[in-house]
Amino acid sequence: MMLDEYGWTADVAARLRGVLEPNTYPGRVARVDRGSCLVVTDRRPVDAAAATALEGGGVAVGDWVAVRGDDRSGRLIVATAERTSAIVRRDPSPSNNRDQVLAANLDHAFILYRLDRKLRMAVLERYMVLIWDSGAQPVVVLSKADLVDASAREATVRDVERAAAGVPVFALSAVTGSGTEELTRFTQPGSSVALVGESGVGKSTLVNHILGVDLLDTGPTRAGDGKGRHTTTSREMVPIGGGAVLIDTPGLRSVGLAEAGEGIGNVFGDVEEYFGYCKFRDCSHDSEPGCAIQIAIEHGVLDRRRFESYQKLQREQERLVARKAAIARRAERSQSRRY
Repeated sequence: MMLDEYGWTADVAARLRGVLEPNTYPGRVARVDRGSCLVVTDRRPVDAAAATALEGGGVAVGDWVAVRGDDRSGRLIVATAERTSAIVRRDPSPSNNRDQVLAANLDHAFILYRLDRKLRMAVLERYMVLIWDSGAQPVVVLSKADLVDASAREATVRDVERAAAGVPVFALSAVTGSGTEELTRFTQPGSSVALVGESGVGKSTLVNHILGVDLLDTGPTRAGDGKGRHTTTSREMVPIGGGAVLIDTPGLRSVGLAEAGEGIGNVFGDVEEYFGYCKFRDCSHDSEPGCAIQIAIEHGVLDRRRFESYQKLQREQERLVARKAAIARRAERSQSRRY
């Protein structure tokens, strides 16, 4: 059965039994591009549209779905199985209250960052929060290791490991193959892995290397800022054997976090552990006497940059909650005026 190559298991079958109806059949979404979906079924991939009334705002690459229809009548995704994980980012539109699902039903996500550019730790921290909140396990992959010398590479790995809170960190080159063998533990049979990161970090190149063939388009980066062209323009699933799949995603210009769960605490546990030692329970961690955070910073045991990054993400969450509440109130008032 073709679905075996895309992660079909007894657990998937059990979850789909709850949504399959007469005249429907199972599939997994392998590609989403401008509202059209490529769905792998038990025999072959087919094109299908998504019903606009689907709960959760539609479908994402990696979803297990129920499909109705055929070549003659057209195909429609009528239901999705319960997700085990989902990478969700905030919709950048200020007027939209719906978040965007990048990929679903993942075991791990490779967060790629290129070694030959200045390390922006706040960006990596944001990606780690995004993945922890998805329900998948994050793995930091520092790419293009062939473009930097060994001492610079090792220094960057140490810096990232200190901030990664136990998240695995690997430096590799998909061009030479150096270090890529370390990733095989995350691509075992039946596993689903997404690759996320900015444009030009080498996501498609890494997929091609793991697959052993140049399946996905890759392109050069700009000499001025090192940013890549968007050679990946849609989210796409690639089987790599044994039921394991990789999901390549377009480069993200911004990583807007949806309403966070435990991700911030997972990434910034070294910050939050000090809160219980402040002299005052309502300490704002600014200038109050006996603030454990400020004492830790002054003594060099807590990085001020990490605390400021933590504060920034928390303020962003507060604004997001307020924005969603305001949009919901406007929608409720609009609905009540209709009646």
